[in-house]
Amino acid sequence: MKYYCKQIPVVMIILIFTLHVPNGNTLDYQNKEIRYYQSNDIGMKIKDILEKDAPSYEFVLTVEKSVDLEERKLYSDNEIIKQWKISFYNNNVIREKREYDGNSLINLTYYDRRSRLTEEHFYSENRFYRKTIYSYREDQKLDQTKTFDSKGLLIYQEFYEFNKQGMLRRVKRLWNDGTVHISSFKYGKGRLIEDVFSTND
Repeated sequence: MKYYCKQIPVVMIILIFTLHVPNGNTLDYQNKEIRYYQSNDIGMKIKDILEKDAPSYEFVLTVEKSVDLEERKLYSDNEIIKQWKISFYNNNVIREKREYDGNSLINLTYYDRRSRLTEEHFYSENRFYRKTIYSYREDQKLDQTKTFDSKGLLIYQEFYEFNKQGMLRRVKRLWNDGTVHISSFKYGKGRLIEDVFSTND
């Protein structure tokens, strides 16, 4: 069976292309310092603000940095609604990132010294329920992933193929029951124009 979709979120494709965190994480100072920003519901830095002006904004992000750790807290109505705790290698490349919904851990990610995502853990109400492990080819492109449940049992594997231009061509998902799902991507003038999904069901 095949299903055709001519428009899909390109951002998701871009994430699959890279699956890494940019290297622009230079720390500007050694001692801990809290900075305040006007923000939005996803924690973006919109503009610098003073602490005394924080109550005037619907969303406020605080950022506290040290040499190897960064803590971000997103406030709304003076309550923490999201948090991020990020640790770094000694060259300021991200090593580990923890994301919280309020005070509950929901996501834990690990990176190597090349800024590549290597492992991702998922939580619900602070309870671990799934993890995905990423592996890469010699040319640094994503090769495959393996996703396991909380007991370490394999749920599915995904295999990634790229065209000569380095763009994602196909993702094959193999479930542990033998079911196969395939997503194929077509491009025109460097832009995604079609996504084709097929299954062996």
